[in-house]
Parts: sequence; structure tokens; C-alpha cells
Amino acid sequence: MGEISHSGVVLKADEASGITVSLEARGEGCSSCRVAGLCSAGRDGRTVTVPYEPGYASGDSVMVRLDESLSLRAVLLAYVVPVVLVLAAVPLLSAAGAGELAAGAAALLAVAAYYLLLYVFRGRMSRSYRFRISK
Repeated sequence: MGEISHSGVVLKADEASGITVSLEARGEGCSSCRVAGLCSAGRDGRTVTVPYEPGYASGDSVMVRLDESLSLRAVLLAYVVPVVLVLAAVPLLSAAGAGELAAGAAALLAVAAYYLLLYVFRGRMSRSYRFRISK
């Protein structure tokens, strides 16, 4: 698979906190991207932080890159899994004798618990999403 790239500008670069890049609104690659409608990278003010590399300074124009497989994984975790949870929980709970309201409420609680787990493990998951930059 390929990679997704987005243009940006270095806001700050220091060894302690890494390189912070402000992404430009809707880069040139967004029109051909399969997940452009779901992506938040093209919104104004979005920033990413990458590990420090020498040679970058505040104001430099850069390209931020992410493996396409990782972006598809993010879409899967954020959108597909919750839909599957709802589509599985409602019929299963209804078949088990729960009323429609109870089954729907339980499915929504399952999705809320799932998003809470994603939030709790966001640090661990963010380590697998490594952005790279180049001039």
C-alpha cells in the first residue's frame, strides 16, 4: 500500500517535545484519498507532532506522511467497529428477550464503552501511528 501525505508548516521544533506541524486545509492529495470525507486532517488548525529530527525549523514547509494502511485502520476503529457493535447487539439482545428500547440502549452503552476504551488506550495506540515529515 501507499502513503497519505499532507502539506504543512513547522510551528516549532525542539528535541524535548518534537516537531509540531500545522496541516494546511485540504491538501492536494485529499481529492484522490479514499477516506477524505472521514478525515480530520484537512480541517483548519489541525496539528501533529512528530519525533524530533535535526534540520527543521519554525516556518519550514514540509510534507507529513502516514502509511495508508494506518489510516484505514483508524477508520476501522473509529467507525466500522462501533457500527458492527450496534448491528450485533440489538438483534442478539432482542433474541434474548430484551425489549427494543432496552436492546437499543444497551447497544448505545456498548458503543460508549468501546469509545471509552479507545480513549483510555489512546497513548498506546498513538505509538503505532507514526507520522513522518520531509521537506
